[in-house]
Order: sequence, then structure tokens, then C-alpha cells
Amino acid sequence: MTVLPSHPPRHLFPAGRASSNIHPVPLDDAPNVTDWIQAVSGLVGSFLALPAVALAGYQLAQEQRARREDEREKLAAQARLVIGKTTSLSLPNPPYGDAASLYNLSWKVRNYSEHHIAELHVSIYDEVNGQDYPYDRMWDVLSPNGEAAGTSVIPLFPNEDPDQSQFAVELMFVDSAGRWWRRSGREMPLSLTPHPDGSGWLKPHKPAKGRLGRFISLIRKHRPQRYADRGDDRDPFYLRED
Repeated sequence: MTVLPSHPPRHLFPAGRASSNIHPVPLDDAPNVTDWIQAVSGLVGSFLALPAVALAGYQLAQEQRARREDEREKLAAQARLVIGKTTSLSLPNPPYGDAASLYNLSWKVRNYSEHHIAELHVSIYDEVNGQDYPYDRMWDVLSPNGEAAGTSVIPLFPNEDPDQSQFAVELMFVDSAGRWWRRSGREMPLSLTPHPDGSGWLKPHKPAKGRLGRFISLIRKHRPQRYADRGDDRDPFYLRED
């Protein structure tokens, strides 16, 4: 019978090698199921909170937009009460042959507000032909419940059959707070004054484009001379954008 040694041969396990390769696992470093559950719960909670955050941001944006609209309504309160309209369209002298017909278009502007307006300019816009006809007079002041009236001469071709409704009375004026406004017919007034923080200004010497730009370019020819000495920075007919 072969007797096995009580200890393995020393050449199989050199001194110190076995002890250097075996490290006990500390209990503190063992995976903790509770920590995993808490981490997963936190991620799920964050994911579920995203719709609530998005909804809160949307509601805040809506509230800010509503406040801006309310502010615009307050600023435009007086301008909405300045109304221009046509009153009659007539052809006093029928043309001869192919000569243009000179129609007389009468109009009036009424300041229904409780405060004065100033620097009132009037122009007639032909919505069919796309033509502007600025009136050659400017009203320095129009008192509360005051009225301005005039007649504009509109040249049209003989084959045209104009209707009074195709003409809009366009206004440009300053309200009692010093803000410039432009209004066409019964449309909502358009503010030409920049925001209080100065944003929205066009560069000097850059006139407005389009129909409004044409209207202002025509009015500039008839504007009071006192504006010519102020310089572009104070000339109200260099438009500002919102």
C-alpha cells in the first residue's frame, strides 16, 4: 500500500506563489441589490419627470406670450381709436377720348380717443392697382374727438370702373406717448417705434421695403422741414422693425 504524503510536494507550490495570487473579496465590495434598485428607480423617475418639465416650459412660454400680447394691446389702445375711411367717390369732369379720368375721393380721419395725436399723415392706397396717393397736407395735432378731412384726386383709365371700397385710407401718426403708428383702413395699427431695450432697429439709411416703404418714401417728400435738420437717427420715416 502506497502512503501519500500529508503535504503536497514543495516543488508544485513554490514558497509565496499561492498566497500572492489569491485575494479574498471584501464584503463591502460585493454587489448590493438595494443600490441597483435605487439607481434604476432614479432613472425611471427622471424619465417620467421629462413630460412634466416640458409641460411646465410650454405653459411658461404661453404665459410670456400672453403677457406680451396684453402689453401690445395696451400700447395700441389709443392707436386703435384713430380711424380713417373714405366717404365718397365722384367723377366731376368726364374725360375726353382716351384721357385719364380724374376721380375725387373724399375721406375723413377721426380721433375717437381721449388724447391728442400729432404729425398725422394721410395717403390713399388703391388696392386694385397697387398705387399710393399721399395727401399733400400734414396735421400737426388732432385733438380728442377731432376730425381731419380731405379729397384726393385719383387718376384712372377710362375703361376702369372703380369702386369706393378698393381704396384704403392709410395713416401715420404719433400717439400721446410719443410712439409712431401706421394704420391701413380697418387693419390693426402697426407700431413703428422700437422696443424699450432698443432692439429691432434697422440701420440708418436703410429704408423700409414693400408697400409700406413706398408709402413712407412718398411721405418723406412732404414731411416738415424740421425733420431734415435732425439727422437720420431722429427721422421717424426711417422705419424700425419689431
